[in-house]
Amino acid sequence: MLAIGQPIPAIEVEALSPHGEYHTINFNDYRYRWRVLFFWQWNFTSTCFTYIRAYHALARQFAETGAILIGASVDSVYAHRAWTTNGLGKVSFPLIGDVTRQLASGCGVLSQEEGVAEYAAFIIGPGGNVAGIATHPMSADRGAQDVLSILWRLQADWDKHGDPALSYDKVA
Repeated sequence: MLAIGQPIPAIEVEALSPHGEYHTINFNDYRYRWRVLFFWQWNFTSTCFTYIRAYHALARQFAETGAILIGASVDSVYAHRAWTTNGLGKVSFPLIGDVTRQLASGCGVLSQEEGVAEYAAFIIGPGGNVAGIATHPMSADRGAQDVLSILWRLQADWDKHGDPALSYDKVA
């Protein structure tokens, strides 16, 4: 898994926008912004439904921090569209379709046994380095709230001390 201070992989990925359009996300395009990249395992499961809806419920609070919220799984963007149309409902952030598993692998969250991403969130600071990491068991229902709390703390420390990756060994 990526560690605090390491850069997020500088790759392009396909995503489904909140408006239902397909587009490419290049992580270098957001280099000077806070970002929260979270992974879930599969679409069309009740656990993943709850996990994603929790992020959606807090999307306004994430936006108030100035952070860009992005979700990702190994499902295709077409599967994401089918799920948002038939069950999940609209969400207010892009959903990355990582069918090549390049992003999950690059972030170190790809389960070798199951071939899916593990539940994890990376808080990426301005400059593109990982500032915080949160991992969650499948049964966790507070993942989004925990990540938001970590983001608030990291941003407060950033304002006081600069890059949190230089100040912390690990935030989880």
